[in-house]
Amino acid sequence: MKDISELLAQLTAEFGHLIKNISIVELNETETSFYFKAIFTLIDRSTLRVAESANPEKGLTRYSYYWLTTDGDLVIGWDNAPHHKKINTYPHHKHLGGRKIEPSIERDLLSVMSYISKYLTKDGLD
Repeated sequence: MKDISELLAQLTAEFGHLIKNISIVELNETETSFYFKAIFTLIDRSTLRVAESANPEKGLTRYSYYWLTTDGDLVIGWDNAPHHKKINTYPHHKHLGGRKIEPSIERDLLSVMSYISKYLTKDGLD
């Protein structure tokens, strides 16, 4: 299990060119677990709302990553809340725009940022 400072250092190293600002909204870190919430402002002024819980035995236990436009509309939201049991990647899933739910292979912050980076760099924003 990475601690918050390791995770943020890795994010900055890999995706710092896409992130304008990181605001830590909530942080609770102990020797055996962590929980944090953050808002990442990206280079196109969209935001990624992040919440993660982890412990050394189970690794990342809960997550939600919601990518929002500058107007606050949902682009894509990823989470592992156990409420879409028919999805073949249950409990991992993503919300696309309105109410569409799909399976998700993006299951941590680095894979979500990798996914987002493809969109931000494809339009020449990078």
